[in-house]
Amino acid sequence: MIGVHPKYRGHGISKKLTQRCIEYTTQHGETILTLHTSEFMDAARHIYESLGFKRIKGLDPIFGKE
Repeated sequence: MIGVHPKYRGHGISKKLTQRCIEYTTQHGETILTLHTSEFMDAARHIYESLGFKRIKGLDPIFGKE
């Protein structure tokens, strides 16, 4: 799980952490990396999409949220 304190958002920290996760998985021979987000995680989804991730599957809503 990746999280950045609100005080430090907007400085590229989340994107760098996500890039490090990608690097770690590829260095260890993994060929698949998946993410889970929610509809209220717009900033995170923007980062993931900018790194090439695509939505391939949605889950049934939980507590009224996708």
